[in-house]
Amino acid sequence: MRQRLIRSIILSVALVYYLRLPTEEDRQQQNLAEPTREEFSRDMSRILPNSGSAVQSEMMAYITTENFLFPPGVALNQAVIVHVFVIVVSVATKIPLCTIGAPGQSKTLSFQIVLQNLQGSQLSLKQFCQKLPAGDAFFYLGSKYSRPEDIVAVFERAIKRERHYEQNQINTRCVVFLGETSLPDEKKMVLKVLHPYLDECKVVFVAVSNKLFDAANANRRKCSV
Repeated sequence: MRQRLIRSIILSVALVYYLRLPTEEDRQQQNLAEPTREEFSRDMSRILPNSGSAVQSEMMAYITTENFLFPPGVALNQAVIVHVFVIVVSVATKIPLCTIGAPGQSKTLSFQIVLQNLQGSQLSLKQFCQKLPAGDAFFYLGSKYSRPEDIVAVFERAIKRERHYEQNQINTRCVVFLGETSLPDEKKMVLKVLHPYLDECKVVFVAVSNKLFDAANANRRKCSV
């Protein structure tokens, strides 16, 4: 019981804070000032021994070819493992998520992999995924022409479908996927419309971005990479 509790604490801290930090390599390459995952792991290990390695081992234990189908040619590298892990957690718990990183870091690909695997208890090909909710995606691609009402319309459709699933006791989660979230004009505050939806968590929300969100939006995402 104690080990389970420690494991839960470590994973919770990882999802809400640890995975938001850059690695030492990221900090050197991008000239960042914030603390790194390695520094945080060393500090955490004073309280919870081996917490940093525990996070990595947990992710690698779950995100495997035994538990998930991966398209041919897709390397199971660190970026894919982390992104698939946090997206699965987001779908299972309705925790809002934003994956942040430079282009080419498999953010959208990881989301597609999760969707292809989470097909419900009857259609999922892997036994591990059969235990998880299916995902029903609602896509919105951000651009400089994005309008708040367009984003609202996507959320409202997803919420309506989610109610249908709940009323019929269907284990499926509606997922609003917001791509290219760094493109909408920040001066127009287009993404401010997200606030009530992220606070209420009526549907799953997954966003991908090439840069950090403002504090008001970032703080509403309890799990970020």
